Amino acid sequence: MKCAIIGAGIGGLTAAIALRQRGIGAKVFEAAPEIKSLGAGIVMATNAMLVFQRLGIAEKIQRAGYLINEAVICDRHWKPIQKMDGDYANKKYGVGSYGFHRADLHKVLLNELPEEAVMLNHRLTSLQQIENKVHLNFGNQSTEEVDLVIGADGIKSIVREVLFGKSSYRYSGQTCWRSIVDMPVTIGLKKSSFELWGSEPGLRFGLVAVGGNRIYFFATQKSSEGGTDKIETLNQDLISRFSQFGNDVVEILKRAGNEKIIRTDIYDLMPVKNWFRDRIALLGDAAHATTPNLGQGGCQAVEDAYVIAKSLAENKNHIDAFRIYQNTRFSKANYVVKTSWQLGQITNTPASLINLRNFALRLTPPSVGKKTMDKLFRLNY
Repeated sequence: MKCAIIGAGIGGLTAAIALRQRGIGAKVFEAAPEIKSLGAGIVMATNAMLVFQRLGIAEKIQRAGYLINEAVICDRHWKPIQKMDGDYANKKYGVGSYGFHRADLHKVLLNELPEEAVMLNHRLTSLQQIENKVHLNFGNQSTEEVDLVIGADGIKSIVREVLFGKSSYRYSGQTCWRSIVDMPVTIGLKKSSFELWGSEPGLRFGLVAVGGNRIYFFATQKSSEGGTDKIETLNQDLISRFSQFGNDVVEILKRAGNEKIIRTDIYDLMPVKNWFRDRIALLGDAAHATTPNLGQGGCQAVEDAYVIAKSLAENKNHIDAFRIYQNTRFSKANYVVKTSWQLGQITNTPASLINLRNFALRLTPPSVGKKTMDKLFRLNY
């Protein structure tokens, strides 16, 4: 069986590893001429790490990242609002959550695949199912004929558009700046990730260590979509916006070069009822793109990758396999989309109600956080 995976993101590469481990000939086709992850950090939470354990690559991945013992939401004065206890997950599930530079995580996954299994500079332009094959056409004029296709090509998936037409995106009301800076990791960051909530709607600053004396940060603000920055003053503009979070945040922003800061508006995808049609299936953001508020986008793609490989290996009929894959993953993936969206809207609370919001959240018992972690981290396959 020949399977083409469109997109060499975390989900696409994990799917290729999982499929090839089960004897299914998988090849990844990536549009970019090289895999870049400039300025991007990512967290692989316990559920993703459990999948990597099953694939036998968890130790390699752990060495490339930084263990997060707890995730803390604070007000602008760094006073905790809520804490997610990483030790709870570590003890219950046997593995914790890790922060990574995306490039480091990509490197580990790529090293698990033979060079010929990843084809760069292959931008999909069209695909067509003809009888028992799928024909793929790429922008470099090359073609492929395969038995199955997995679309792991992100929120703006070409594969999804071919299957189901144009999709509806939902704008969160927030834009995000992110980057990675080189600087010594402070004592607090050696144990925790932090997300600071400010005195204005949507104003947040998050930071997490990603190994090698590097810190990944993201900064959000309530904003109309489609905004732009002046590159020459971006660094100073961000310092002005986020200086209320104190000197540590200002120092991080000072070390972030203007050209290395990435700005993206935050969207998710309105739920897609079907993740497959005949010989073509969707995976990760292509099927269920989520806002980043739970840190679960990449993790859900990793879960998808494992389940779709398991289902294809255990079922002779590909339609049965894809149906089992969707039935197994649909509820949890959409729970993540819904819960992440709700959390994002909580951060959009009007300024006059922010103190009340923080007070109410501080009254939330730890058991609620543990219940949420169990929903996210437990594997049902």
